[in-house]
Amino acid sequence: MTDPQLWTAFDSCAVTQAESTMARYELHRLKVEAGSAPPDRSGWTFSLRKIYSSAPLVEGQRIEVAAPEPAAELNALRALPSTFRVWWS
Repeated sequence: MTDPQLWTAFDSCAVTQAESTMARYELHRLKVEAGSAPPDRSGWTFSLRKIYSSAPLVEGQRIEVAAPEPAAELNALRALPSTFRVWWS
């Protein structure tokens, strides 16, 4: 499907119509915070399952050898949260 076809499908289904409209015209209402959704709150939990963090070679060498500072920054990214609570305000 193309994007317009997908939006048309969402808009034509009663189950997805309201959220489809919010996703397109009220995205500022979507809230995201690190961590899981508590069971007593609305919203859902979203987890990143695969993070593509493979670093390129620099002049034929692994980044840790050729560019230690960017390598340290990439390593710090691995410590960032990968589970989020998402809800509409």
